[in-house]
Amino acid sequence: MERRKKKASQVALKVGIAGAIAFGALASGFLVSRRGRRFLRDVWQERKRSPLEDRVIDTFWGEPVLGRRPIEVAEVEPGVIAVLGQVRTQEEKRSALNIARKVKGVQEVEDRLEVLARAR
Repeated sequence: MERRKKKASQVALKVGIAGAIAFGALASGFLVSRRGRRFLRDVWQERKRSPLEDRVIDTFWGEPVLGRRPIEVAEVEPGVIAVLGQVRTQEEKRSALNIARKVKGVQEVEDRLEVLARAR
């Protein structure tokens, strides 16, 4: 009986902490931002990024234009980042690849970006 109470109190504590974190994220606007939505998608899909992938994707998310594009990154080998997704112009593509190259720890960048002009 005592063991059951202890387990129930541990679960209640975890639920309380998770609720407080979620409330804080919602109140700060994080969950309605692009970063927040992508973070939630990663969590939902149980996607775990490497520290290098995190640094590169965070850099993209901080860019006003590239942060709105469906760009993903994958560390295919240590220090080697593949940049995947879609951009609208060759300039955006060049910019994305240059940004990825400048991130600390990136030794090589594989270009897997597609240029698709916006349909009008």
